[in-house]
Amino acid sequence: MSRRWPAWCLAAAATLAATGTGRAETFVLTTLEWCPYTCSALPGGGASTEVVRSALKAAGHDLEVEFLPWVRAVRAAGHAPRYGGYFPEYAGDVAGFTLSEVIGSGPLGVAEHKERPLAFHSVADLSAYRLGTVRGYLNTAELDAAIAAGRQPVEENVSDASNLLKLALRRIDGTVIDGRVMAYLLDHEPDLRPARPVLRFNPRLLENKTLHVAVAPSEAGRRLAAALKLGLGRIDANAVQSDYLHRIGIDLDGPAAALPVSPPRSKPPP
Repeated sequence: MSRRWPAWCLAAAATLAATGTGRAETFVLTTLEWCPYTCSALPGGGASTEVVRSALKAAGHDLEVEFLPWVRAVRAAGHAPRYGGYFPEYAGDVAGFTLSEVIGSGPLGVAEHKERPLAFHSVADLSAYRLGTVRGYLNTAELDAAIAAGRQPVEENVSDASNLLKLALRRIDGTVIDGRVMAYLLDHEPDLRPARPVLRFNPRLLENKTLHVAVAPSEAGRRLAAALKLGLGRIDANAVQSDYLHRIGIDLDGPAAALPVSPPRSKPPP
């Protein structure tokens, strides 16, 4: 004798079968305001958020995001058991966390004042300039090593926006920044709009950085890692990012097409 199951029961069974992780759940991750990648003002929370949500949905799960200042976002993800991790993070050694597969990429380079362009052909050449960096951010392995060794003069600030403002006022010579982040800030931050005519992104790219989820060393992190591995295998993360950026009008073919200065020679410090 056959038995007909209710539609809701069949749907639930399909979802659980699709996840491969036992049951559907909502994963909570921390992040920062780093528009256009993670951004509470943008639809869906930004391009990287869109990728992570799509991956988890493909694995039968949901995503909840909490926006915090960057240092707090990293600290909370590593200490509060309700969080599965944080994102986005660059590839490298991230103490206490493991990195997911790639969720996208971003062109990391140097912003400069148009009246005082930076002439450099290698990271070592940048030692002639005082650069702005953001507290808690990884840059490139080579540049971080130069900073740690005292070979690269830097001024550490709390945000990319602060660095761009100081650059416009010529208080620093340049600032390390993602090209798409720079474009977004100059278009959307009222305090920075007057700086648009005088700032530009140097065409020599430091590195095209891959982006990842940093998975916490917890039970929630273990389940998150399994879900992300499954979900990212079912979507094209780079295509999801590109489609999202195209929808919000961020240029995809400008600075991201430049060649890196040199490949990283060692992993950056945590």
